[in-house]
Formats: sequence, structure tokens, C-alpha cells
Amino acid sequence: KYADSIILSMKNILPILLIIAFMLAYSIAMADENQYDRQLFLKYGVGFGSSAKERAVEVKTASIGKQRQFFIFIDQWEVGGWFEQSNDPSRKSSGFIDYSVGLNVDAGYLYVQSLWGVAAITTKDSYLGGNFQFNQDFSLGVKDARGVAIGLNYKHMSSAGIFTPNVGRDFISIRLGVPLGP
Repeated sequence: KYADSIILSMKNILPILLIIAFMLAYSIAMADENQYDRQLFLKYGVGFGSSAKERAVEVKTASIGKQRQFFIFIDQWEVGGWFEQSNDPSRKSSGFIDYSVGLNVDAGYLYVQSLWGVAAITTKDSYLGGNFQFNQDFSLGVKDARGVAIGLNYKHMSSAGIFTPNVGRDFISIRLGVPLGP
């Protein structure tokens, strides 16, 4: 019985460890900041879908982060939180930090980004049953010749079934990005 529980634990933990190892290796490989386009971004938005339950204004989110780009590849760190304003005591506000890697398609003044990563949240609730989560970001927007960008961002956060409950959280945000450096 004990051996079976260790094997089951390893089956749950191994994919997480492999993903974290890949993201750390990717981040180390991109350690020379001066050769990459860098951007500081701010996001502000509302929950929707399962996160909003009845009204989008019940959940607000805000975050700040830093993104690096090399050709079509990007990575980013983001820290923020969502603020629960419903009367349901099982739904709670939480802070988060996440690291994601993905792709950026730049077509002149239009950009599209898709990122996947891991996150840690400060507070579990009836939507997210564990402190470790996976996240997915999708952004679509415009930028000017200086690299100042504005767009819409969709963020999904869930544990991929590792923890229960696993309803997940979904957010739509306005994303403002400004270039860092020359």
C-alpha cells in the first residue's frame, strides 16, 4: 500500500517537475537580458465565465509583469491578484505569481501572444483547490513604432485536475505594455 501511494504521488508530481525544469532551463538560456526585447506590462480586468458566476464586476484582477522576446519566443514573470466581491464565502480573493513561456506573432502594428506556465496562489477557495496552478494567457493587441502596446488579454488558471476543486478562474483584461531599454 505504501509503495502504491508513493508511485501515485510520483505520477502526479513528475509532470510538474518536468515542466518546472523546462521553464528554468529556458529562463537560464535567456539570461543575457541585453540581447532581447523587453517589456514591462500592466493588466487590469474582470472575471468572466465560471469566475464571475453571475456578474463580471464581482471579480476584479490586476497584475504587473516583465516579458522578454527572442525571435518569436517569449517568457514572462507576472505578479498580481484577483479581488472577490461576491457574497459567497467560499469564493476568496488571492494573490498570484506565475512564470510562462510561449510564442509571439508580430505583424507590424498587430501582435498575438500565447503563453503557458505555472503559478502559485496565496489562497485556495471553492474554485481552485491547491496553491500550485497552471496558467494560460492569450493576448491580442496593437503597438506603435516605439513598441508601446495596448490589447486584450485572456487568462485561465487551474490545476489541471491535480487538486479539487478545479473549477478554474478566467479573466479578461486590458493589457498595457511599455518597452524597457533602448
